Amino acid sequence: MEPDAVNVPMEAPGSPKEGLTLSARSMTATNAAGGTFGLGLDQFELPKASIAKLARSEIPESMQLRKETLTALVKSASVFVSYLTAASHDVALARGNKTIAAAHVIDAMRELDFPTHMRRELREQLEAYRELQKKQAAARAEAAQQSRERAKAARAAAAAAAESMEMEETAPDHVAADDAPETTEAVPADDAAEQAPPAV
Repeated sequence: MEPDAVNVPMEAPGSPKEGLTLSARSMTATNAAGGTFGLGLDQFELPKASIAKLARSEIPESMQLRKETLTALVKSASVFVSYLTAASHDVALARGNKTIAAAHVIDAMRELDFPTHMRRELREQLEAYRELQKKQAAARAEAAQQSRERAKAARAAAAAAAESMEMEETAPDHVAADDAPETTEAVPADDAAEQAPPAV
C-alpha cells in the first residue's frame, strides 16, 4: 500500500469491494476524469451573496459581517441544507416516492428532532408561500384574460375599420341613379325669352 493511500469503505462488510484502497494519486485522477472523488463541500455551497443578504437582513445596519463570519455562515448553511435534504430523501424513499415533497422535509425535521415550534413555523411559512403562489397565479390569469379581451377588441376594431375602408373604396363604383347629383337642365331659347322680365 502506498504511504498516502486511504482506506475507503465502499460496500457493506463481507462484500467483494470491502476496504477498497485508493491512493491520493488515483483520487486526483478520478476527480480529473470527472468522477466524484475529491469533491468537497465547496462544490455544493449555497450562493454567498444570498446567504450574506439574508444574514444582513437579520442584524442591525451598524453591524458588519467579517469575511470569516460570512464563510462560516455559508458553509454551515450548506451543511444544514445538505443534511436536511438527505434526511428528506430518506423519508421520501421510505414512502416509495422518487421526488422530495414539502411533507417529506417537515417529517424529516421531526425525525431529526427539531423542536415543534420550528416545524410549526415551517408549515406556516409553507402555507403563506402557497397562498402567495395562488394569488400570483390568479393575478396572472386575470392579466391574461384582460390581455385576451383587449386583443379581441383590437381585432374587432381593426376588422370594422377594414370593412369601413373597403366600403368607402367600392362606394363610387356602385352609385345608384337616384343618388346621382342633380344637374341643371338647359332651358330652350324660346322658354328663356318667356321667363325673362320685360325690359323697361
